[in-house]
Amino acid sequence: MLTKYEYENPVLILKTENDFVEYCKNPVYSDNSHDMNKWHVKSVFVIEIINEYAKNKYPYNSNIVEIIKKLYPELNKDIIDLLVYNAQEYRYFDNKINAGYFLLTQEVLDLSYKNKKKIMVNDKICQLVEFDNKIYCKPKYSKNKAYFVYPAKCENDLWAKFVE
Repeated sequence: MLTKYEYENPVLILKTENDFVEYCKNPVYSDNSHDMNKWHVKSVFVIEIINEYAKNKYPYNSNIVEIIKKLYPELNKDIIDLLVYNAQEYRYFDNKINAGYFLLTQEVLDLSYKNKKKIMVNDKICQLVEFDNKIYCKPKYSKNKAYFVYPAKCENDLWAKFVE
């Protein structure tokens, strides 16, 4: 799973189909490289293919790789696999953001509390509380229990949305 920083700062963006093809022929970060940057190459072309395929069927990576291999049989399958995997991650973030979600951060909690805004975290409406000069949120279903779920995981994989 990408972090917010990684999503906002890919090491390389392949904006066109031609960029994608050229990268597959001469990858900067190969599939067998130990360089972690290989996981942060974003291909807009692959995301478009996934989005089109997802209109009718669930876009399993293998199906997307197969489509691309039919278009470009000469390209290295391992590189395509890697770029499809990466594209799924970036697409996931894009879809969440387009649906009005954002990654939960301590800053979001602080602003929400200050402005008396309700937030939903992972599909649960949360109550914002102050404890030891820090803002936390806990799912409303927890009633009077003394535990606080967030911000322990902030900026990892918690998606939040403002609710009315």
